[in-house]
Amino acid sequence: MKHLAFIFLSFHSCFLFAQINPADTTQPETDWYSLSEKMAAFFQEGKYPEAAGYALLALEAAGRDSGETNPAFGTCLDNLGVVLHHGGKLKEALPNLEAGVAHARKYLGTDHEDYITRLSNLGMLYRDLGDYARALTCLNEALERAEKALGAENIYFGVLLNNLALVNEESGQLDQALRLYERALEVTEHTDGKQSARYATRLNNIATVRGRLGQYEQALALRLECTQIYEQTLSKNHPFTLNAINNLAGTYGQLKQCDKELQLRLEMLPAAEKAFGKDHYSYLNYLSSAGCSYLKNNRNEKGLVALSEAYAKLERLYPKSYRLLKDCTRWLALAHAHMGNDAEAVQFALHQNFYMLDELGYRFDQLSESEQQVYFDAEDKPHFDRFFSFAFLHPGDSAMAGAAYSDNLILKGLQLSNHRRFVQSLRENTNAGFQKQYAEWQGLEKYIYEQYSLPPAKRSPGFDSLLSRSNELERILNQNTRSYRSERQSVTWRDVQAHLAPGEAAIEFCRFRLAPDLFFTDSFLYTAWLVKPDDAQPQQIFLFEEKQLGNLNATKQLYSLKGPDGVLTLHDLVWKPMEPFLKNISTLYYAPAGLLNRINLGAVPVNEREVWADRFQLHNLGSTQQLVFLKKDQKPEPPKTALVFGGIRYETDSLALAETNMLQAVEEEKANEFRSDKEYAVHPKAWDYLPWTEKEASTATKRLANAGASVELHTGFSASEAFFKRRCRQLPAPQVLHLATHGYFFPHFDKNADVGFRTSDNPLIRSGLILAGADRVWLGAEHLPGQEDGILTAFEISQMDLRGTQLVILSACETGLGDLHDNEGVYGLQRAFKIAGAKYLIMSLWNVQDRSAQEFMTVFYDAWLKEGKDIPEAFRSAQHYLHLQYAKPFNPAMWAGFILVE
Repeated sequence: MKHLAFIFLSFHSCFLFAQINPADTTQPETDWYSLSEKMAAFFQEGKYPEAAGYALLALEAAGRDSGETNPAFGTCLDNLGVVLHHGGKLKEALPNLEAGVAHARKYLGTDHEDYITRLSNLGMLYRDLGDYARALTCLNEALERAEKALGAENIYFGVLLNNLALVNEESGQLDQALRLYERALEVTEHTDGKQSARYATRLNNIATVRGRLGQYEQALALRLECTQIYEQTLSKNHPFTLNAINNLAGTYGQLKQCDKELQLRLEMLPAAEKAFGKDHYSYLNYLSSAGCSYLKNNRNEKGLVALSEAYAKLERLYPKSYRLLKDCTRWLALAHAHMGNDAEAVQFALHQNFYMLDELGYRFDQLSESEQQVYFDAEDKPHFDRFFSFAFLHPGDSAMAGAAYSDNLILKGLQLSNHRRFVQSLRENTNAGFQKQYAEWQGLEKYIYEQYSLPPAKRSPGFDSLLSRSNELERILNQNTRSYRSERQSVTWRDVQAHLAPGEAAIEFCRFRLAPDLFFTDSFLYTAWLVKPDDAQPQQIFLFEEKQLGNLNATKQLYSLKGPDGVLTLHDLVWKPMEPFLKNISTLYYAPAGLLNRINLGAVPVNEREVWADRFQLHNLGSTQQLVFLKKDQKPEPPKTALVFGGIRYETDSLALAETNMLQAVEEEKANEFRSDKEYAVHPKAWDYLPWTEKEASTATKRLANAGASVELHTGFSASEAFFKRRCRQLPAPQVLHLATHGYFFPHFDKNADVGFRTSDNPLIRSGLILAGADRVWLGAEHLPGQEDGILTAFEISQMDLRGTQLVILSACETGLGDLHDNEGVYGLQRAFKIAGAKYLIMSLWNVQDRSAQEFMTVFYDAWLKEGKDIPEAFRSAQHYLHLQYAKPFNPAMWAGFILVE
């Protein structure tokens, strides 16, 4: 059976036609194959409307002559879908491409070349529909099957590599995209030659990634070579060539050669208009880019005209073309600002904000959690930084201030709240097939964690492929649990304000990279948006530039009222800018950002006698939107259950450990599906026994028991990881968890490190708590058969259900540290317990002295359990007590290390 199928040759900037003209129906009726050949000829010439007409006729002929079960019918379905896709009819293309894939699966099998081709084409359509999750799923499967069934020498294998790379790039996975592009280039050189259009496409795409990585000179060389090949093999006015010229102009712009950039864009516009028409997406892309180039060359009026024309048509014809709409509205805001039209500038900045938020809801949570973070950092954060910069430069505008505050409410903890709802939906879904995938994902995640305890050389073969499979499963599960997203509530600053009582204020801190105009600077700024009950708008307060903060480890200097000559303290950087806005305020709800997550705001001095914790009742929140859901004025109830660990023995005694540290039978069976014979971590130092923690644990136990709680105290070898997990799996979990032990945190991952946990790029694996018997595995010995390793990672904690836990006390060194993300806060133990559902966490920012820790805990428990104060007020009492004890001489290191996170 002869067949004619083609695969989507993808590159940056798709050619989507607004009009699709039917074929000339006066032509003599012919067979499907001849019609498809005519379609392919028009397609290769870039005449997509004409190609669409012949694709329709070919499908009709195939159905009439061969029947709908014949492979020819499936081929024609796919061809029509691809042409419709190129013609801008994305919704019309979708059922044709999906039907083509289903047809091939049913009649040809999943290893057939046509199935692989159609799956890739469908993936690229999902990509242009903004559904990156389904795009990645299709393209990963297509590539995997192609390599096995067709081999890397197949002419289409390079295309499949390229397509997958493109979606990875647009999802922010630049390193992965570059590896795929470069492999595609090698394959294409072998299959098509170095003077082919496909080879030029590979060069074009590699150049784009190089440019995004700041390697502009390399990108320029690739752009020039690509453009030359297109001009020689296609024509100067072919759509592929025009796209390459547009990208070349952009690279000149990145190199600040703005005159060359504008010249190229203006030269290509007439050819683009002739090739596409003035309503086509690609033409509007080129026109808006030309408008931006005008701005770079201080030709603002010309830029405003071009951008206004492009935006009017984009908004009407392509309302979901977020990337271009975000850029176009931002450039329009800058054009109006340059010309002194402040009101219009603000309106377009707010339009940009609308498109940013709309896209965030449309695309963001389709991906796995790790993909979400990468996507946000690469694709979304730069746009939000530009918006915050615009708000910073327009401090008196009420709409901008309100929008900036509300953006912070959406962004802070977005992934955290997504992940918690996602996990809950997984637990509640009863579909058998779904639960099977969920179980596979859980098993893989557990095994991956265990492998991270090993040095890279000792890990199982194929570890990287298991990481990919786990990520793929999470993405698929996310696609199938979309109902949980409807639970997301849109909270604005006015909702927060409505939940403030007299004397209360809410503060959203923000860290952003300054972009005062078209280019970013190297400055990272900290601002605060503050709102009180009667405010007409949030107040924007500039605090400091990040480099002014200095060394966070210089505790005594940083928390002093006055620093040495020329050295600014937290009093100067935080208190002074905010003091005028905090009159008559007694309660502050605040959400830190950036390095403020590593500051104890309560210890910032107000004057020689007071600190913030003396002046205000402080509530440290992940986002002030939590105010909308907090139950205020609820009488605190004493805890009924508690689990306390302290005085832990870290050396190995197999007999002593065996009683509490054995894996449960079901866990052992699941783990053995993957486990290798020898698993160990390497660290040069054993963990020291902490004698004071036994006394602390005993004191905490007595106070909890006296308050009526049922307390389980574990010390020595009985304070094991396995027991902790078993007890916390018994729902409801203990209401109080008090863990007095060592903690660890590796701030940077190193793929070549000896310590296995340090090689993970997941910060929840690079941080954790040390429990009984941990020295054995930590120092490099094998796991004891059937036992946990004693290293309780933040990753493992995040998998638990601690929604019944009211308070977690981590009396260990630096348990509040972790990787910092502007919108997500601290990635470490803090985040792990938040994911698990714990309500309050008491953690440390630095090494707290033994005596200070014991004093703090004693005062805290007495204030909470004896005096009946709620947890925030009891924490404040303990901190105030220690502050007085170490006020003279001034020594914040002795009392300010503990923080309370709600």
